Amino acid sequence: MSAVELFTEAARLLAINPPHATNFSILDRIANLGLVPGQEYDAGRIAADQIDEIEAGGAAAREAMVVALPHLGHGRQRLDHAHQQHGCYGNYFFKRAVVTLIGLGANPVEDAIYPILVTDADGDKISGKHADVIHFDADKLPPAAAFWSITM
Repeated sequence: MSAVELFTEAARLLAINPPHATNFSILDRIANLGLVPGQEYDAGRIAADQIDEIEAGGAAAREAMVVALPHLGHGRQRLDHAHQQHGCYGNYFFKRAVVTLIGLGANPVEDAIYPILVTDADGDKISGKHADVIHFDADKLPPAAAFWSITM
């Protein structure tokens, strides 16, 4: 969606779901773009060349999110555990956006860990081109008090 479409939808959603008071710093910054909670978005407020800059910024942000994805956690036997602040983001908007890029959200770290496998045993990126196998030795199953699952 374009920046104007995004801002229009964001204004609609902010009217329904008011932001938390701790978001004051980001609210102040987005107000400069004409995005104010409770107000309809006015697309005419921003000049065409500014829209182009916003679109370029959006593309750069998406690229940064894709680059950050494999580095959400710390490595452990080639699986990265996305462990820091998932599920409870506070004002860590970039992390929230990266998690949302791959799923609808995440449970707090007290409830779940999210291993992410981005390379195979040879260090090649997982692509679906080859048949990959996940194997756990019987005495090295993932730790769990209730259950564990694998999602692809």
